[in-house]
Amino acid sequence: MPDCRYSFADRPKPAHCCVMDVLNDICSSLRLKAELYFHAALDAPFAVRLPEEERHIRFHHMLSGRAYVAVPGQPAVALNPGDMVLVPEGASQILSSDAAARDAIPLEAVLAAHPVEGDTLRVGHGAPDCRILCGYLGFDPGILHPVLSVLPPVIVLKRNDATCGSALQLLHDEALLSGPGAFFVLHRVVEILLIQSLRREATASSPAHPYMEALRDPPSPSA
Repeated sequence: MPDCRYSFADRPKPAHCCVMDVLNDICSSLRLKAELYFHAALDAPFAVRLPEEERHIRFHHMLSGRAYVAVPGQPAVALNPGDMVLVPEGASQILSSDAAARDAIPLEAVLAAHPVEGDTLRVGHGAPDCRILCGYLGFDPGILHPVLSVLPPVIVLKRNDATCGSALQLLHDEALLSGPGAFFVLHRVVEILLIQSLRREATASSPAHPYMEALRDPPSPSA
């Protein structure tokens, strides 16, 4: 009598599971670690230029108000409360209250005139026009995974996005709470948001897109 035993492990994996396996490999091999710069409390008008910083994926999460983020060669993107932007590879950028802002003050000059107190960068007086959580995702400098070279210049996560809306809400709540354990939660949620954005891009891209190709072809251990 033929052996009819069947193992679920023998079943071929659907395409989306293969993508998830590669995403797991990417996130594990990069050894991602989220860090916070500061909570920025800013009065309009403002325009701050952040210098290039390699091996960092910078992020800005809008807590209140409205701001714009622009990187070289890309149009400025608007951030409303609850939204977040990721800027891969630490590209230089302008954080401003006006999409057309060009005469930005270097971040070093802003920090010299307004030193960070506690975890807050306060520029202005009274109630700020906007509050932004600023930080970055660092990764192992010895890893050169191909996904890093094909990430979009700017990744925008909207608060009403079905994929990441819940994580953005948690990030928003914890940033405003600043209670026991909030710092740890913030770190983990930012890492989760990067993974969710990678998953969203991977499942939305066609197999012929170089972004998908990079996800489907991770480097060998000997690379």
